[in-house]
Amino acid sequence: MHKFIICIGVPRTATSFLYQLFRDCTDCSYAKIKETNYFLDLKGTKKSYEKLFERRSEVFFECSPAYFSSMESLIKIKHELVNPEIIFCSRNIKERFISQYKHHYEIINKKYPNFNEYCADAFVNSNDWFHPNYNLRCSNYKKILSDLLEVFPIDKVHHLSQDELKNNPDKWVSRVENISQVKFEKWKQKNKTNHTKPTKEIFEFTEELNKELESYESDFHNYTY
Repeated sequence: MHKFIICIGVPRTATSFLYQLFRDCTDCSYAKIKETNYFLDLKGTKKSYEKLFERRSEVFFECSPAYFSSMESLIKIKHELVNPEIIFCSRNIKERFISQYKHHYEIINKKYPNFNEYCADAFVNSNDWFHPNYNLRCSNYKKILSDLLEVFPIDKVHHLSQDELKNNPDKWVSRVENISQVKFEKWKQKNKTNHTKPTKEIFEFTEELNKELESYESDFHNYTY
């Protein structure tokens, strides 16, 4: 029987490292394109979905951070796949917000000359992947997790923290192994991927955004499931 494991993001929380674990494990079938965004197209079928994978076992892994922002996609995943395991990744919220800005800097810089002006637009609604409002929505972990629990059973939703990966990588990998029922024998030989480029810019949040991000952090830590 197929076992599907879907990581819904969010961006800049070690999702690329997670993808690398599955890609390099011969006991897993992995999506040949990391972010297929397959379930954003509501016309697809399970059969066409499986064609996106390098088939090596009955364990299928995909990582598409765009899914978290589309309830329709989450519902489609539930209906098309049998009992999928859903992974939600997080990270210290302010660190993640800055990391996403730095990761997209070359594109963002064409519109926002510095971090402060970027932050000032965070509350302007936009579906643009590179807009600060998308970055802000990625930061609202409580809402993301609440949406997941509206669609999937509680025992099928798994939270992985990038902070734990940094502080206790053995425990983090062990959790992924428990979710997937697969062993990642040589994971310590792998390097973390998708690093942001260093910058000399000083990152200071606007007062309004700083307050919002702190409330997100507090709300998430107080949210239990």
